[in-house]
Amino acid sequence: MKCTNRLALTLFAGLGISGLGLLPLVTGQETKPPGSEAVKERSKTVTGRVKSYVKNGRGDVDGLLLEDGTKVHFPPHVGDEVQKIVSPDSQVKVYGHDHTTPKGDAVFRAERIESGNSKIEIDEPAPPRGPRPPHGPRREAERPMSAAGKIRDFHKNKHGDVDGFALEEGTEVKLPPHLGEELQALAKVGDEVKVEGRRHETPKGDIHLHADRITSSATGKILERDEPGRHEHAPPFAEILEELRAIRRLLEANQKP
Repeated sequence: MKCTNRLALTLFAGLGISGLGLLPLVTGQETKPPGSEAVKERSKTVTGRVKSYVKNGRGDVDGLLLEDGTKVHFPPHVGDEVQKIVSPDSQVKVYGHDHTTPKGDAVFRAERIESGNSKIEIDEPAPPRGPRPPHGPRREAERPMSAAGKIRDFHKNKHGDVDGFALEEGTEVKLPPHLGEELQALAKVGDEVKVEGRRHETPKGDIHLHADRITSSATGKILERDEPGRHEHAPPFAEILEELRAIRRLLEANQKP
């Protein structure tokens, strides 16, 4: 048994020296896991008078600027609810935690907003207590979400493929671009639809509804994608499409004289 343990230590040490990242495990060197700074985020309360709304790049209200300079952030899909109880010059009490966005901006992420006798519970989860895996499927962390309303406009990716739409109430709906033609055959701008799927938060903090089923209110016709988890170990279609385009560009570049 002692011989086996000594052999194992020798093997791990060799792997660490060879550059596979195991040397800190053998030597006992402490490493800081990525994302561990989230552990420092603790819930607290801020109060103040609202100076103005804050909007994202699409024009959706996703925050409040208080007179003392505090920037309160919340998901854009609750912006309409917030505007119903909060307006500039309103006095608010916000429960939440300090947060640094991927762009490096310091904001106060709201968990609950109170103004007068009204309050809104933000359905955004608290920061994870510990590192988040950098790769791999995240569907197990995506909660069910649904929405209904009239289509305001369709969205296209950088290749011109329709990959989603926005509802008039502000919800951003996403679906694979290979379903874009079927979506446009199902409904047009101004048509009312019901969307069922999963809530997804982007690295920038925007909230999207990843559609699994879209139903036309006028015709009852349904557009469905694969059930969540059915191909959870396969790369998303959009990623495959992007890789194929990259291969094509490479081949075309090599054929040029």
